Amino acid sequence: MNCELNAKIDLNGEKIRFMLKGETSMLLTELQKKVENSFGVECGFLLKYQDDEGDFITIATESDLEMAMKLNPEILRLVVDPKQVQVQQEEEKEQEEQQNKCIPTKGVKSANFLMKNHKMVMINLNSEKMDLLGLSNISDDQLTEKLKKWTLKELITVGLVTKEHALELCQQNGVKPPRCCFHESSSSPSSLLLFKKKKDHGSFRISDKKKNHNKKKSHHHHHHHQQQQQ
Repeated sequence: MNCELNAKIDLNGEKIRFMLKGETSMLLTELQKKVENSFGVECGFLLKYQDDEGDFITIATESDLEMAMKLNPEILRLVVDPKQVQVQQEEEKEQEEQQNKCIPTKGVKSANFLMKNHKMVMINLNSEKMDLLGLSNISDDQLTEKLKKWTLKELITVGLVTKEHALELCQQNGVKPPRCCFHESSSSPSSLLLFKKKKDHGSFRISDKKKNHNKKKSHHHHHHHQQQQQ
């Protein structure tokens, strides 16, 4: 349905008056474009009018505009309020940031993890690494219990947790970050194998493997030294 809009718009004391003709469904869009072009206001502002009770009403939809035109058949006086939109956009951005903190990104699973200070936090684990370690098909409670046996450093070493995420958790909870957060490291196949052994035997740690290796190396050196003496 075609209609005609006679409007006067005020932005901080600067006023313009114009007429718009066209389809009712497109009138609000045309009105917003007129405001943008006339005042140089970027998209993201509120249009308000004063109703018969003296209240300022926001025009957000086509039906709001139709109601405003019915209450003001001769001329529709509108006020542009860019500040309100700025506040509204900031609130929406804050809400979105809060939601992003709670919702893990793609390829990540959240789980409970006990920090060194005995505080339980939510930690983001790499889903692909979880599949390799056989952790994807267990319950959340079982996963929490298994994670209690592992240190944050070990989770980083096998690629279950990123160094950036680990550092963020430590800073938020007042815990000293592992040294591996500050230098390059990679989750090699051998480290995954060691981690699987630890998962299977419960008490096995990557450091145990290093100790065993050092013992063998020391024993070999001692045996070689005896042969030279003989």
